[in-house]
Amino acid sequence: MDNNGYNNYGNQGGYQGGMPNGNYGYNGGVPQQNAGSGFAITSLVCGILSILCCYCTLGVTVIPAIMAIIFGIVAQKKGQSKGLSIAGIITGVIGLLLSLGMIIYIVFVGGVAFLESFSQYM
Repeated sequence: MDNNGYNNYGNQGGYQGGMPNGNYGYNGGVPQQNAGSGFAITSLVCGILSILCCYCTLGVTVIPAIMAIIFGIVAQKKGQSKGLSIAGIITGVIGLLLSLGMIIYIVFVGGVAFLESFSQYM
């Protein structure tokens, strides 16, 4: 303010008519980006696929189930969407258990069928 009560903008009092120091909203840096939830969404999608396809792909869904668990853990460490990453981990574990159960079932049933057919020829 100068001696007669007016500031540099020609206004009286404390209102300066703009941002202080001539800064009109631009901070000179890169705009902040929100942390995406790509790993969390990928985890959930892989977990759901591993559950839906565990009976038709004969154990191949172990891979997306493991990927769902890994992506869910990475999403947790990066601070991404907590709910999506936990859901991805849970669906990944369920898909892994179902896939391993199918593999065990196929090996057991296939082994019994093989032994029965082999015993007929002996």
